[in-house]
Formats: sequence, structure tokens, C-alpha cells
Amino acid sequence: MIFTSNEIILMCALGLFSVIYILFAKKKLGKKILLILLSLGLFLFLGQVSLNAEFSYKMGNFYRFSSEIEKIIEFNEYEVLIEKTVNKKESTSVYKPYLYKKSSNIYYRSNQLKRLTLINYETKSHLNVYYIQGKEQSMIWFEETNLEVELNVLSQQVNYESYSYVIFSNLEELALPEVVINTKSYTWLY
Repeated sequence: MIFTSNEIILMCALGLFSVIYILFAKKKLGKKILLILLSLGLFLFLGQVSLNAEFSYKMGNFYRFSSEIEKIIEFNEYEVLIEKTVNKKESTSVYKPYLYKKSSNIYYRSNQLKRLTLINYETKSHLNVYYIQGKEQSMIWFEETNLEVELNVLSQQVNYESYSYVIFSNLEELALPEVVINTKSYTWLY
């Protein structure tokens, strides 16, 4: 099981709270209350730092605590290979979205995989897609294979038996590409 930075920080805070409480459990009531308040304050502070880092990550900065950077380096049929730089040490990890199972319950590791909707207002049709964004390249998964997808950026479409995806270079921060599917223009629904 892989834990995110947020989960590790919150588990450490809970562990620290438990240790402090056990060590000082036999002290006087006033000291106990003060200790509990200090421990809860520390827990809330660490939780707030963790949430701020996660918000910064979601906003497209791709830096967690200014030391963790993720970059998508390779895609294949069932997995995404991610290069991670933490405190100037590089490592690679494999992210498996398991989209080939067409499962509606996707494991959202580090909030990287997002489920978004594309809408065509003329035909009143929509498509649910999965989107993952890296520092230089991003990817959109479609649960259909008979689609001709065109983006307003340089892209490459790959088709498999049960789904297809499009890899493209990132636009400016927070921007999603314009999408044309089978000659029909689609709009992103946020």
C-alpha cells in the first residue's frame, strides 16, 4: 500500500499525540488538559500544512513541500511510469489506473487521476474521461476506442481493445486543451 505525503504526516501526528498522552497520562488533571490541547494544536497545525500542500499540488504547481516533483515519463496499456524527485533524489514509481477493467471506482493516488466530463452542447451528448497531468506531458483516457480525437496541441492517440488515450504536451498552467471528437467540438465541464 502506498501512502501519500498527507497520510504520512497525519499518521505521524496521531502517533505523536498517542505517545505524548501515554507518557503523561498519570500527571495531574491541569497538566493533562494542557498537554492534550498542545497535542491537538500540533495535530491541527500539521494537518493544515498538509492541506495547503495538497491544494498547491492541485493548482498545478506539482511541488509538495517544495521538495517533491513528479513527472510522467512513460505510458503503456496498463500503467503510467512516474519519475519522482524528492529532496534532489530521483526515483521511479508505477501508477496503475486499471482503466481496462472499466471500473467506476478508481483509486485516486495523490489526486493525480481526475474524472472529468466533456460536453457537446449541440448534440447534447457527453463523455466521461480520465485525466492525469504531469509536469511536461498529460494524458486523457477515453473508455471508447472508435474515437478520432484532435487537440489544439501536439498530441498522439493510442487505441487499445477497451479504451484509448491521448498524450499531449502541457499548455500553460491550469489550462486544458480544446477537444474535437469525431469532428464535433467538446467543452470541459468543471
